[in-house]
Amino acid sequence: MTTYTVKIVRTPSGGRADWSDPASWVGGVVAGSPDGDVAFEMATIPSMGELVAGNVTIGAGTSYTIGSITLPGNRPGLNGALSVAGAVTRLAAP
Repeated sequence: MTTYTVKIVRTPSGGRADWSDPASWVGGVVAGSPDGDVAFEMATIPSMGELVAGNVTIGAGTSYTIGSITLPGNRPGLNGALSVAGAVTRLAAP
């Protein structure tokens, strides 16, 4: 199994990433493997000093299938078409 980590671009109101953009992934490889495990990098909101996962968007007309995903417990956003063949895990907020 391959682990893919989403890199969150920090913004004043939190963070964001585009699933389809290789620059949004540690190592530059877009997660889309049915045996892939996806994890979120955390970002600190400068205005609030709060650690959050940020928002990840999958563009309209695009979909991905992955093996599993681990979502942080504080403010993760995932928008778009994503199929998860295995586990969806939500961690407790820090």
